[in-house]
This record gives sequence, C-alpha cells and structure tokens, in this order.
Amino acid sequence: MTAVLLLVEGVDHLIEAGRLLHLEALVDMKSPTASTLNAWGRRATYKWYVFSDYLLVCRPKGEGFAKKALWPLAALRVAAANTTPPETHASFAKKPERDKSERDKAEVFRVWHEEKEKPLGEFKCWAQSETDMLAVVQRLQVLIDAAVEQRDDMIQRGMNRLTLEG
Repeated sequence: MTAVLLLVEGVDHLIEAGRLLHLEALVDMKSPTASTLNAWGRRATYKWYVFSDYLLVCRPKGEGFAKKALWPLAALRVAAANTTPPETHASFAKKPERDKSERDKAEVFRVWHEEKEKPLGEFKCWAQSETDMLAVVQRLQVLIDAAVEQRDDMIQRGMNRLTLEG
C-alpha cells in the first residue's frame, strides 16, 4: 500500500498500520448536477483507491496521480444505476424526470456522498464493463457496510464511556 500512496501527491497521512487497500479501479465519473465548467461536470477517468475506511479519488498527473477527493466510506452509498437508490438522505431519492425509455448502460453505477446527514453529491460512474461494475458495486458495498458498523461502534463506545465517567 505504501508504494501505491507514494504515487499520489499529498496523501502521506493515509499511511497507517491498520489501513488496508482493498481495491484499485479506473472509473469514469461525472456529477449530473455540476456545471460543465466544473471538473466534476465533465466525464473523466479517475483512479480509485478503496481503503478499509476511505475512498481516494485521483486524477492523472504526470507519471502518477493527484488527489481529487477523499471521502470516508461510512459517508457513501452505492448502487447500480438502473436500480432503486439506496436508503439515504431524502434529497438523493429525488431523481430528475427522465424519459421512460432512457436507461443507463449496463456498466453504469452511482455513488452518493453525504456528511452529517447532508447530501454533498451524486456521481454517475462508468466501469469498463457490466461485470466490472457489479464487482466494484458489490465490493464497495461490503466495505461501506463495515465502515458504517465500525463508525457506529465507535460512537456507541464513546457514549458508553461518557455514561461511565458521568
């Protein structure tokens, strides 16, 4: 993992003994709500590094990569594009009206990012194939579930500690 992170500028702080790299993938991404003047508003290829607790999204830069975004896994939701959005913040469930005949290609999936129960973004993503999309979505969902469980456990332990001390 250390060798991988050395290819990315500005992420030295991610090198920790307990952090594992679970998945690397090239994913095309675009935010349907961003302006085309914004980098997220145009479809572009990004390198994903999925750790046990974070998704690091990088853009190509020279021989390596530069950090574009770093999101806690516990703040993400993921689903294949032609499925129902995951249970999450109500604003994510609002979909723009689309022609009933319009369906995304099989390799498309969506990622929603929220923090403190506020929606921060929805991203349309393209894998290389439907098989790759299913593998990424399934693996990412398992890691998100584990990160949410770990976060909730830490919150509960913190509450228990406050109760014992108080």
